[in-house]
Amino acid sequence: MKTQQFLTFVGLQRWLPFIAVLLLLSCSRNQVAPEEPEVAPTDLSQLSLAPGMLRGGDPIAPPEPIGEPGEGGEVIPTVRDGLKGVIISRSSMYSAGVVYNEYLLFNPMSNLIYPGNVLVGNSISNGRYLPVRGQKIGEVTWSSPDMVPLNPQEMRFVKTVNEPKFSDYASTMQEWRGTPQLPTSAVTTFEMTEVKDLREFSAKLGMGFESENAKAGIVFEGKRGLLRTHILVKFVQKLYSVSMDIPNRQHLLSASPNALGGVMPVYISDVFYGRMGYALISSDHDYREVLAALEIMVPKFHFELSAKYKKILDETFTQYVFTGGKSGDHGLSVKEGWEGFKQGMSTELLPSEAVPVAITLRYADDNSVARVVQSGQYPVTESYFVKDCDEITFSLRPAQLKANAGTKDDLQVWGHTVLTVPRELSTTGESTDYRLVWIPMSKYIKLDKQKQSGLPSAENTTITIKRPEGMSMQDFLNQRVYIDTHFYNTNAAGTITGDDLGESKYSIRLQDLLFNAVHHSLTVTTRKNASRDYSATVLFDLFHDIKEVEEIPNGLRSVTVEGDQPNTTTTRCLGSQPRSYFNQK
Repeated sequence: MKTQQFLTFVGLQRWLPFIAVLLLLSCSRNQVAPEEPEVAPTDLSQLSLAPGMLRGGDPIAPPEPIGEPGEGGEVIPTVRDGLKGVIISRSSMYSAGVVYNEYLLFNPMSNLIYPGNVLVGNSISNGRYLPVRGQKIGEVTWSSPDMVPLNPQEMRFVKTVNEPKFSDYASTMQEWRGTPQLPTSAVTTFEMTEVKDLREFSAKLGMGFESENAKAGIVFEGKRGLLRTHILVKFVQKLYSVSMDIPNRQHLLSASPNALGGVMPVYISDVFYGRMGYALISSDHDYREVLAALEIMVPKFHFELSAKYKKILDETFTQYVFTGGKSGDHGLSVKEGWEGFKQGMSTELLPSEAVPVAITLRYADDNSVARVVQSGQYPVTESYFVKDCDEITFSLRPAQLKANAGTKDDLQVWGHTVLTVPRELSTTGESTDYRLVWIPMSKYIKLDKQKQSGLPSAENTTITIKRPEGMSMQDFLNQRVYIDTHFYNTNAAGTITGDDLGESKYSIRLQDLLFNAVHHSLTVTTRKNASRDYSATVLFDLFHDIKEVEEIPNGLRSVTVEGDQPNTTTTRCLGSQPRSYFNQK
């Protein structure tokens, strides 16, 4: 018995190394590397929207002026609706944004573009389109409401896929495109708008600026950068779309927490297929001349192009970019220029030739529409038509007085603002001073630092400026009046006049005063010590009325304005009463 146990023990000794190896292998199989933790769906509610993104229905910030408005430019004589007059213009810089519910694509072959795919929220406005790593989204149903099978007995264009990948979507689209279909109705947009630089070009085009501009192949450098007019022509034609059913739950079920970038993710809910072409046309001619030349050649016109406009187009510097359609259509622009661009965009487009041109995005938490904001600084040009007139009457009322005297709290402000009309423009035949604000030292105005404003019993001042006999309207509107402002604070120990809050003396042209009148305001500022902030500001309500030349019958006094929003057109009317109002398109 002992001998048998001994032999058994010896046998085990021989197998011990093999048993040890097996145990180690077993342990190594059980020791699986820890997975990266997943973020729970409820965690998305704590994430903020990425910069440059809005939810559908959120208010859009209005354009904000940057710095002071520019001075008026050239006064151009013209005739409008049979009435003789002039056009005055000025440009100002605004910070503004263009908001898109649909976002254009310039990389249609990307394997990221399919309904259901979740993207990092801060990768949209810059055009990077980064997928969320480790995303789990569950079941997705795709459908195309625009595709109709030729045979009613054929399959419907609907498919449900669990945890879809781009390969699933690509095979689905290949199957659908291979099915005979009825012709689809296209949606086409055609726009022409002026742009000043690459950032405005990107925003108006509706693409991510940082990376997509390289794909667009557009530059504003070299000879093109020296030209004064740049016009973006954008043509987008949508043939059909593929959408996903919007889930009644949170779309993103889980993901790697570090993959979200700290902002709310978005997902693609719709992909629009079609074709797109755009052109950047640069010229040294005026914007209106180039636009007129292009509009004459738009298909709605069918008459000979004048020699003048043909010369303008021949001198333009143009770049074209296309996505979708046949390669032969793209080549027409190279061969025929602007006319070829239109021909290439007007040929029949087959479903097999359509590529993704736009997408709709939704937020992964509540499935609301994600809007993309392309922001930048744009010049806004206002152009007013002013009929010939004998006189212009301005009405000014000081509405607000603000002042600062360093760290002092309670101020006792006095001083004046005087507008001087020179003799040749005065109705009296002599140089005339108009006291817009006249506060003697003994009648100073108390200003509480918390409020910093106040002008009791302020009165209107009416100023009539006469057009000299024989002077053209161009020269008349370039005449100047003079504004002299000086303010003090009496609450200063050891001084007779008090703190000097600064003096301002400047001249202003009548056309610039008209611009201020249409906006109902004129601001005058003085500053004595910038570092310690010794200053004063007066805000005036400003209105105007125009007395027409005698040979023109009385009627509606109209002022037409172009450019309330960046490169848009607005009409404003000025009645016979000294007030103006806006009627925006």
